[in-house]
Amino acid sequence: MSELRPYQINLINKVQESFKTNHRVMMQLPTGGGKSYTLAHMIKSWIQQGDRVLLGVHRKELVDQLYDTLTKIEIYPAIIHSEHKVTNYSNPVQIAMIQTLVNRVGSIDEYLVENNIKPFTKLVFDEAHHISSSNNYGHIIKHYESAQVLGVTATPTRLDGKGFDDIFDDLVSEISIRELIEQGYLCDFEIYSKPVDLKGVKVRMGDYVESELEDKLNTTEVIGDLVSSWAKYAY
Repeated sequence: MSELRPYQINLINKVQESFKTNHRVMMQLPTGGGKSYTLAHMIKSWIQQGDRVLLGVHRKELVDQLYDTLTKIEIYPAIIHSEHKVTNYSNPVQIAMIQTLVNRVGSIDEYLVENNIKPFTKLVFDEAHHISSSNNYGHIIKHYESAQVLGVTATPTRLDGKGFDDIFDDLVSEISIRELIEQGYLCDFEIYSKPVDLKGVKVRMGDYVESELEDKLNTTEVIGDLVSSWAKYAY
């Protein structure tokens, strides 16, 4: 894999500096900025310092993506997932499906105590905009309250408009989408969109409920001219 870009190095340094005075930090990096790659290098530096790292995600695709990224820089994490009946809890890096983690947290703690393995010292949550103090993420944060927490997201906002002051002590960012475009890391874009009224579509875990969203979007009015519109504008 390629070397870290200057803005990725700066972002890592900012996070490390923030952890000197803050217990829970949110890191923001726009989509396309190399969030997973930046995070992987940060994790590598932590385990070299003796940390034990637990990554919590809410989709299997994120488990696979983080696993692939970490292995490319020679970190081989264990996986905590319902499809993995046996895992190596002694591994210094664990990637966990958040629901599976909640179900297994007691047995994980017992294993660590029985085998004289220190508890996790860093908790990392991808797509951290899903975190709230009352959901499974909040439960894990409270359970491992002595661990430092890093939340990673491209969009540090909630659909309900509420902030994250109840979870995080600091928000760290380094570069905007416009700056990524100007520096040649992303291509510029134009947006063409059919206005859609999403009023009434329920939100769960920070995302629209897919079945209700489909009812709003899967209509002739919205999708009927997709091919002709693409042909008209894309060329």
